[in-house]
Amino acid sequence: MLSLKVTEEGLTAVKGIQVASRRAGLKTQGRDLAIIYSERPARAAAVWTTSQIKAASLLTSIKHLESGTVQAIIVNSGIANTCTGERGLKDAEEITRIVAEELEIPQERVLIFSTGYIGRYLPLEKIRGALKDIKYDLDNSLAASLEAVKAIMTTDTRPKRISVKVPLGNGKEITLGGMAKGSGMISPNMATMLGFIATDVNIPPESLKRMLKTSVDKSFNMINVDGDMGSDAVVLLANGTESLTEPEMTIFQEALDYVCISLAKMIVRDGEGASKLMEVRVRGAETSRDARAVALSVVKSNLVKCAIYGDDPNIGRVMLVIGASGARLQEQKLDIYLENIKMVEKGVVIEFDRYEATRAMSKPEIQFLIDLNMGQEEAVAWGCDLTPEYIRINSEYPT
Repeated sequence: MLSLKVTEEGLTAVKGIQVASRRAGLKTQGRDLAIIYSERPARAAAVWTTSQIKAASLLTSIKHLESGTVQAIIVNSGIANTCTGERGLKDAEEITRIVAEELEIPQERVLIFSTGYIGRYLPLEKIRGALKDIKYDLDNSLAASLEAVKAIMTTDTRPKRISVKVPLGNGKEITLGGMAKGSGMISPNMATMLGFIATDVNIPPESLKRMLKTSVDKSFNMINVDGDMGSDAVVLLANGTESLTEPEMTIFQEALDYVCISLAKMIVRDGEGASKLMEVRVRGAETSRDARAVALSVVKSNLVKCAIYGDDPNIGRVMLVIGASGARLQEQKLDIYLENIKMVEKGVVIEFDRYEATRAMSKPEIQFLIDLNMGQEEAVAWGCDLTPEYIRINSEYPT
């Protein structure tokens, strides 16, 4: 069992990481620019959206990350800088140049991310003015961390941040911190969400990439709010000098998994209009791919989401989406549980206490267990209910 000390400090729990935030007027109210700064150049890895339509800011960051070294990240909310063509790319480059000049670091070590309305240009002069002397605002305090998270929020209703300290023995300890934004257009393979994670250890570039991809596949790529995909990313910075042994690397991977899963679940809990979190555990699959396919098919289903909103233990809807998941299964082997209530046995819906099932569906967190009884592979996915509030939010969201 991994021993963790969990706090809400976020990124600034990591030694050498500072943040700052300001208002540039991109949103109607509140701060809308955040800077993440590493005192020491950090090794960096990222997982990008699979969408073929990527924000100009994201494309700029992909180019800058080719060196594998990052020292600053600027994030703006309010405007996504997506579908803005050549001008969007030039604007993103100019903003990274301004940040580099203000922080006195090479421009190629600056990443940029933008989130908000699509098809609008970034107001360069407003951003330039907001970034003036930003280095004097850099801080590692709890208050600064919270303001930075708030600055990157769009339709989010609550900030998302976490930090963990992991004892390794002999007085040695590693720290990871992270923050994220996202509540709508959330679907597997990176959606309209941003995640930033940092750690105070030294990890080789290839290991950093591999470990981040492993964690993202267990977390951000296993969540669903509404099935729509945007154009964002998760970035991991490692700014330490102390290397880890092989057993310690295994512990680090577990800690990174924990941070990513925690942030991913925060995003789902804050899904636009959501009132409930749904966790779907699949076991007994022949392959990991089959297990993931079944779990995601359930959390993505609008019919299942509506049933959860209505406290309706409609297990038939769950069975149908499992059957359409594309996973290899045999109906006569399928068992399904709602919490500890067995509802399907060997592919047949059995008698169950409907009152207890309805009560279980009315809770803020709902768990399904699906046993395919075909093999040894497992997977977990998370989703939320679909409510009238989701429709209201998105019908009123202007372009």
